[in-house]
Amino acid sequence: MYASPFTMDTNRAHGSLHEQYKRKTILTVERAFPYVKTRIAVIDRERLILSPIEVAIEDLQKKTDELRVAIQQEPADPKILQMVIQGCISTAVNQGPLEVANIFLSPIMNGLELPNIHHNRLRLCFKEFTRRLEEKRNIRFRKINQSLDF
Repeated sequence: MYASPFTMDTNRAHGSLHEQYKRKTILTVERAFPYVKTRIAVIDRERLILSPIEVAIEDLQKKTDELRVAIQQEPADPKILQMVIQGCISTAVNQGPLEVANIFLSPIMNGLELPNIHHNRLRLCFKEFTRRLEEKRNIRFRKINQSLDF
C-alpha cells in the first residue's frame, strides 16, 4: 500500500486542510513477501480516495497512537515524550489539531452543518487525543511530586 496526497481543483499535491485529499493504492501481488525474486507481478490494484475530513481523522489517529506508544514506554523517557507532544500539537505541520477542529467541527458547533459519521469519528478522535495528553500530564505531575518528596 502507498498513499499520495492531492487536491481536486488543482494539480498541486498539497493544499489547505479543507481541500487536501489522499489517494491510497493497495497492490496485491501473486506471491507473499519476502520472495526470492526482487520483482513480483501485481495481480490487483485497488484505489481508495479519502476526503479531507477522513485525511484529518487518519492523521489525528496516527498522532494519538504515537502519543500512546510514548506514554506506555517503560521507563518513560521525558525527552521522547516531549518530542512526541511537540509533533502532535505543533502548528508548523498540517496546521495542528486546533486548526483541524476549527475547519471541520466549527460549522457544526455554529449550526451551519448537520453532523455526519465523519464528524462523529473526528470528535471521538479528539476525545481520545485529549485523553492521551491528559495521561501524559498526569505522568509529568507524578514525576514532579516524586522528585519533590526526595
